[in-house]
Amino acid sequence: MGNGPQPAVYDSVDGHVYVSDSGLSVISPLNDSVVTTISIGQDPLEPAVDTSNGNLFVPEEAVVGAPPRVTVVSSTTEKLLANITFTDNPDTPVYDAGNGNLYLSFDQFLPSPGQDIGVINGSNDSLVKLIDLKENVTDPTYDPATGDIFVLAVDNASVAVLSGLSESLVAQLAVGFAPLGVSYDTDNGNLYVVGLSGTGDTQMAVISGATDTVVKVVTLYGATGSAATFRPGQPVFDQAAKELFVPVGVSYCQGGLGSYGCNWGGSLVFAVSPGTYSLDKEIRVGVLPTSPVVDPLDGDLYTSNSGSCNVSVINGSNDSIVATIHVGVAPFAPAYGAGSLFVANDGSSNVSVINGSVPSSLGFGGGCTSLGPGGFVMLPWIVLGVGVTGIVGLVLWARGRPIFR
Repeated sequence: MGNGPQPAVYDSVDGHVYVSDSGLSVISPLNDSVVTTISIGQDPLEPAVDTSNGNLFVPEEAVVGAPPRVTVVSSTTEKLLANITFTDNPDTPVYDAGNGNLYLSFDQFLPSPGQDIGVINGSNDSLVKLIDLKENVTDPTYDPATGDIFVLAVDNASVAVLSGLSESLVAQLAVGFAPLGVSYDTDNGNLYVVGLSGTGDTQMAVISGATDTVVKVVTLYGATGSAATFRPGQPVFDQAAKELFVPVGVSYCQGGLGSYGCNWGGSLVFAVSPGTYSLDKEIRVGVLPTSPVVDPLDGDLYTSNSGSCNVSVINGSNDSIVATIHVGVAPFAPAYGAGSLFVANDGSSNVSVINGSVPSSLGFGGGCTSLGPGGFVMLPWIVLGVGVTGIVGLVLWARGRPIFR
């Protein structure tokens, strides 16, 4: 494939998997092969899918002579439908099934005034409006019960709530810490926001989606007296297990939080009970875990460890590791679709496909950066792009989006 593949995305409308690299690679889960590569033209990031028609919205960073934009691609014809240009580099949008619009934030480095959230009409592929929140925001999250959009305001230690009806700010919720990730609870309509306090504590705010109020703020892990620095990422709610799973990067810094010379070590996934708002278990995984992905068939979770080149498989019912699967270098969060798991490996420019029926652990010789065809017993291979070879597939088990910013 092309250099630097982004996280894979499954399109439930046409049944294909899409990976942005130097273009947009289209993978068929039926035979784990590349169907075609769609030319995009700029620097594409992870696409979003409009689940009403299967169209893809691909954010692209600015290049010399071309502004940042979102390119709309038809999954039916695999042709470009529109280019929507912006002033700042757009992030991956989130689709609102209630009104058919897509919401996106922008690169937070020197953002342009008045351009905090962009709203795109998914029906006619046009820009509806730019929403000025007067603060840097990121990670829009859709509440399907109310149609509202929740966005994280890291600098302001708060969460902004946008109405999907009026496309305007309806609430600003102070959480008291820097929010780094949010997940929606499909059972009770709450949202769980995780982040770091000023003293390095890992905290969680529980927000009622029905009333747009903060129900409770709890500390999941206190940093006082700890030699390690914890960095929570994007959580995920496992409906089958009735638990929230929070990936946590762990580093060891000689000078404490924010110092140089930090080493990332074996990290954790926190299993949190939404009922008691308490930490149930610390699950040790690999280095720098990404947001877990839930297998809807059995509730197991899969988290890619971007620093150790493997995927940890977690049993959602007892919060235990059942397998560690080695993939490529610097894997992104997996995408689940058609009974398989697709892991884009940024460092080795390939995609690992994981499927089958029995979870297993597979070892390899050498370190993480020495991954290559000689160190694996895996199949099939998917090569995305001309002249690029390497191990990209693992067919062992059928189980079932950094991510650290």
